[in-house]
Formats: sequence, C-alpha cells, structure tokens
Amino acid sequence: MSFLKRSIELKHSSGLLLLISSIIIFSACQGSKQTTVKTIPSEAELEKQKIEELRFERKKNWSFGGGAYLQKNYDDALKYLLKAKEIDMLLDPEKSEYPLIYKYLSGTYQQIGDFDKALGNLEIFFMYDKEDPSTNESLIWHYQRTSKLDKFEKQILHYLPPI
Repeated sequence: MSFLKRSIELKHSSGLLLLISSIIIFSACQGSKQTTVKTIPSEAELEKQKIEELRFERKKNWSFGGGAYLQKNYDDALKYLLKAKEIDMLLDPEKSEYPLIYKYLSGTYQQIGDFDKALGNLEIFFMYDKEDPSTNESLIWHYQRTSKLDKFEKQILHYLPPI
C-alpha cells in the first residue's frame, strides 16, 4: 500500500474516531442533565409579592415626587406624588406609611394655584402630625383663603397655646 493511500485511510479513520468520540461525550452530557420542576406560588404568596411590588412603586414615586417638589418642578412632582398617593390609599386607605406625600402634594397644589386640593391634602397630613406649626399655619391660611370660617376658627383655637 502506498504511503499516500495509507495516510488518507488514517485521516479518514481519525475523523471517524473523532466523530464517534464526540457523539459519546455529547450523549453523556445529555444524560446528566437535571430537570427542574417549577412550583406554582400560592395565592397568599402572589398577594404578598403584589403588595411588595406596590410598596416599591409607592416608595419610588414618593422619592421622585419629593425630589421634583424640592427642585420646584411642580409638574413632575404632581405626576409622581399623585401616583404615590394612589398606591398609598390602595395599600391602606386608613393609615399612610408616607404621610409626607400629602404635605408635598398640598404644597404642589398650592404652587399651581389649586387651593381646594391643596387644603384637602393638607387636612390628610394634619391627621398624622397635629403639632407641626407650619401645618397649622398653612391650614389657617387655607381656611381663611377658601372662606371656611368655621374650620378657620377651630384651627386657630387648636394652634394657640392655652391661656
């Protein structure tokens, strides 16, 4: 057999050997593949996850809205703070974890000239912080401005120290 013929046969058998060994290795890898079974979360777990997502969204919108308010960007402040308020009331309509949302919303509405909405949000904030002098002063100012004289008088009496 000539050297050339023998060389071609060796190459051919080497290629065949390489192909067979690749198939064996590939098959071995496939055999060791683990299967993962996904569990379906319970309804309670899904509810908990949804609440956590809402809390994150409220915190994010409060952060963006508060920052925009402090930078006097009232359009963005209004957009983010309203979203934060919506989520806050959805999570617990009776008690806020972020009452400053309402104070900043009040300030935003006051800056854009919507005094009725400013007053409404300030009254909500007042439920959480009745002793803040700036809140008392703002309420007195809003009650006087909107001609709510009965509330104006009551707020002044609350604000003044006892004699």
